[in-house]
Amino acid sequence: MKSVYQVSLFSLSLLFIAYIPSLAQQTPEQRYFEWTSLPFPKEEYAQRREKMLRLQQEKKTIYLCPSRDGLSDGESYRQLDDFNYFTGLELPNSMLVIDGASDEITLFTPDRDFRFESASRKNDFPGRPLRDDPELKIRSGLSSMRSIDELKNYLEGKTKQNVALSVNIGSPTPITKLQTDFITSWSPEVSLVYHLQRTFPSAKLENAYHDVGKLRIIKSEHEIEALRKAVDITVKGIEVAVKRIKPGVDERTLEGEMEGEFKRQGSPRIAFASIIKSGPNSMWPWRILAAHYERRNRAMQDGELVIFDVGCEYNNYVSDMGRTFPVSG
Repeated sequence: MKSVYQVSLFSLSLLFIAYIPSLAQQTPEQRYFEWTSLPFPKEEYAQRREKMLRLQQEKKTIYLCPSRDGLSDGESYRQLDDFNYFTGLELPNSMLVIDGASDEITLFTPDRDFRFESASRKNDFPGRPLRDDPELKIRSGLSSMRSIDELKNYLEGKTKQNVALSVNIGSPTPITKLQTDFITSWSPEVSLVYHLQRTFPSAKLENAYHDVGKLRIIKSEHEIEALRKAVDITVKGIEVAVKRIKPGVDERTLEGEMEGEFKRQGSPRIAFASIIKSGPNSMWPWRILAAHYERRNRAMQDGELVIFDVGCEYNNYVSDMGRTFPVSG
C-alpha cells in the first residue's frame, strides 16, 4: 500500500510530464501593435505626410526621413523627432521617403526587427516581422512598405535622373561637403548626409529644415494636448520637490523627488538633464557644467535660493520650466 507521500510525489511527476510539451513550445512572434499604439490617430500622420509631399512636389525633390538605429544605451527607446512626427512609429533602421518627383510616399524598413532575434535564445527573442506585417500597414496608414535593402538602388536611380535629395539637418544652414575629424559628434541626420555624399557623389543635396518647420510650427489639437500634459506633469513634479526644500537637503534629493513624480504621472523620460542649483551655484549657468561643481549635490543653506530649470516629455513633446524658491521657506 502506497503512502500519502508516495501518491503525492507520483501525482506531481505526472503533472510535470504533462507540462514538458508546453515548455518545448516556441514563443510566438511578437507583432508591433501587440505592445504599443500610435500616439495620435493615423489620419493625422497621413495629413502631415501629404502636406510634406506637396512641398516636395513644388521643387521635385525627395525628402529622406531616417529613424533611429534601435539601440537605447540604457534609456528607453526614443524615436527621432521627424520620423515620429510623420509616422508615429518606433521602427529601427528605417527610412521614410516622400518623393515629390514621382508623387510617392514609401517606408523602407527591415523585413524583421533585429532586436527581437537571437539564434541561441529563440524563446526570449521570438522575432518580430516589420515589412511583412499587414497589421503594421493597416494601422499606420503606410500602405507602401519596401525592404530597406532596396533603398540604395532606389536612390541610385533617382540621382541618375538628377532628382535632388533633401534631409533636415536640424539647422537652417546650407548643406556643404562634410569632413570627419578625430572626434566627430554628428546627429543621425547629418550622418545620413555624409553617407549620401560618399555613396552618391553627384547627388544634389538640399536642407529640408524650412519645409519641416513650416509644418511643425502649426500645432494640431492633439499636439497642444500633449504639450499641456507635459507642462502639467512638470508642475506636479516641482510641487512634490518643493516640499523637501529646507537647509541641509541637497540638490540631488530634490531632483529625485521631482523626476520620480514625472514617472508616476506618466512621463517616460526627462526633456533634458534637470538643472536644480542653489546658493552660489544658481548665479551663473556655467557653474552647472564646470569641473569643480559638486555633481549637482550641494546641500542648501538657510537664506539661499534654489533654482529649478527642468522639463519632462510626454508623447515625444517636452516642457521647459524655470522656478525659484527660498530655502528658508
